[in-house]
Amino acid sequence: MPTKLQFVIGMDDADLQDPQSIRRRFQPLMIALEALTRINQLELRKSVEDGNPLPRLYESGVIYQEEPPGQEDWCDIRTILAQRWGDCEDLGCALVAERREYDGADARPVIKVKFLPREYLIKNGYPKKHIPRDGIFLVHVMCESPEFGLEDPSLELGMKGSYSNTQ
Repeated sequence: MPTKLQFVIGMDDADLQDPQSIRRRFQPLMIALEALTRINQLELRKSVEDGNPLPRLYESGVIYQEEPPGQEDWCDIRTILAQRWGDCEDLGCALVAERREYDGADARPVIKVKFLPREYLIKNGYPKKHIPRDGIFLVHVMCESPEFGLEDPSLELGMKGSYSNTQ
C-alpha cells in the first residue's frame, strides 16, 4: 500500500530579471526532484532483481495528465504505472531513473521556468483563489543526458505545447 508523504518547501523570492536569483529560488525543488528520481531508481532496480522488470515509460501505456489546479502530487514510477498517467515531475523523474538504471546514462532532472502574470492566468481559466497577487512561476520538468540530449516525456506522452524555449 502506498504511503503519501507531504512536505512544504520554502523558496526564496526571485528577481525576474536575474537568472541567478531564479536558479537559487528553485534549488530546493531540484533536491526534491533528485530524491524522487532515486526512489524510482530503487523501484526499477528491485523489479529487475525480482525478475519482473518494470516496463519502459514510453512502452507502458502511461499518458501525460495534469492534476487539478491547486493540487500537486509527486508520484513514483509504480504509482504512475498503476494509475496510467503522470504529470511533468512524475514522468520526468521516471525517465531520468530509467535512463540511469536501464541505459546506464548520466541523466539528470532539469527544469524550465516561465513566469505567468496573474492577468494571463485568469484570462486562461485558472481559478483566482489559486493565483498569488503577481502570478506564478510555471515549472516544467524534463530529462537531460549527454547520451540522449534533452527529453520531454510529458510532450511525448500527450502534453500540448512545448517548454523547450523557456529559461
